[in-house]
Amino acid sequence: MKPKTKILGYENGFPVILAEEEPNGVQWSFYCEYCRRRHYHGKGEGHRGAHCTEDSPFKETGYIITLNPDYFKRDSLKTIKEKAEELFREEYNKAMAQLRNRNIHPKEKIKIARKIAMARYRSFLEKHGLSPQDLVEKSDCKLEDLL
Repeated sequence: MKPKTKILGYENGFPVILAEEEPNGVQWSFYCEYCRRRHYHGKGEGHRGAHCTEDSPFKETGYIITLNPDYFKRDSLKTIKEKAEELFREEYNKAMAQLRNRNIHPKEKIKIARKIAMARYRSFLEKHGLSPQDLVEKSDCKLEDLL
C-alpha cells in the first residue's frame, strides 16, 4: 500500500497537511503521494509554495503545513478565546460604570471590576468545557494575558 499525504482539511481553499519535524530541527517535511517523495520546507506553520511535479493538485495552490494534528480544533479555541476576551472587556467596563459613583478607592474599583469580569469569563469558558489554564495549554496565549 502506498503512503498517503496526511491532509487534515482545507482552509481558504488550501489543503492543510500534517508535516513532521526533521531531525536537523531546521526543516519540516511530509510525504507527497502525488510526487512519491518527501517535500522539505523551513520550519514554521503556514502556507508554502508546492515543490510538486506537474501531476500534483498542490502545484497550482500550494498548501499549508503544520505539526499540529488538531489544527482545526485550535482555530475554534482561538475563536472561543477571542469571544471570552471580548466578554471580559464588556463585563469589566460595565462593572466600572456601576462602581463609578461609589465612594471606593480607584484601585479597589479596578480590583472589584476585574473579579466580576473574571467570574463571567470563567463561566463562559466552562460552558465550552474549558478553563483559563486550558487556553494557555492549548493555544499560544499566556495566563497573564487572561488575568
